Amino acid sequence: MGALALAFMIGRKVSPAAAQRAIDVDLLLVLFALLTAVEILRQSGYLDLIVAVTVSRFTTTRAFALALIALSGVLASLVTNDVTLFIVIPFTVVASRFSDFDVEDAVVLEIVATNLVGCLTPLGNPQNLFVFHRSGWSAAHFMRVMLPFVIWSIAGLLAALFLLGRSRVMTKTMVNLPPRDRAAAIAGAICFAFVLLEIARVMNAWPAAIAAFASAAIFLRRRVFRVDYSIVPLFFFAFIVVEGLRALNLYRGGAHLYASSILLSQVIS
Repeated sequence: MGALALAFMIGRKVSPAAAQRAIDVDLLLVLFALLTAVEILRQSGYLDLIVAVTVSRFTTTRAFALALIALSGVLASLVTNDVTLFIVIPFTVVASRFSDFDVEDAVVLEIVATNLVGCLTPLGNPQNLFVFHRSGWSAAHFMRVMLPFVIWSIAGLLAALFLLGRSRVMTKTMVNLPPRDRAAAIAGAICFAFVLLEIARVMNAWPAAIAAFASAAIFLRRRVFRVDYSIVPLFFFAFIVVEGLRALNLYRGGAHLYASSILLSQVIS
């Protein structure tokens, strides 16, 4: 992506002034804040506790799998698809050690749920946040636009539930939960609240970014280098690439725009 952005600038398809206008600093800041907030929440141990309490209420393999799949979709719409999978999949794997639970099919459906159901909200994945900021829509309008796609996706997901096989009585699973840090959970929740306020257009991204930076320095410290921030510079270059593609007049016509978007999104991913 960086090479493509550089090529557009060297080829003078995008001037430095146009590149500066195209880069959405607020999006980059709120993306940094979101990634930091969810990592602090994950490290606090409370997300693991929520998952454990939720799934412990089920006694059959099918009910357990359905709970995990539903939880995957709901969590993904709040804390991004990647973070959700890091939380839910380990519990699924552990459960398979204590019963005849078919972990492989359940994990496949969890991954599908996080990607399909999570796309409902601007927080479902970083790409949604990109589209949300570039469109200028409200969060409610964004969700209304995405809802038909999500409904069709859920219908397809429900049709695939036959992969789970016959339901069986499930042995209680003992999971060693990580230690919980209440202060980290509060800090992560505050950062996450600032992100939500930015998405609601109540404030700009600077308070969220400053709070996230300070919280990371206190609660993550060296672990901050384990956070995958690569999506932030990727989006930085994506703004320039989009500006360059606009200069190439690739967006003529609705059908052409739709097809080009699908193709480019697959290549970039």
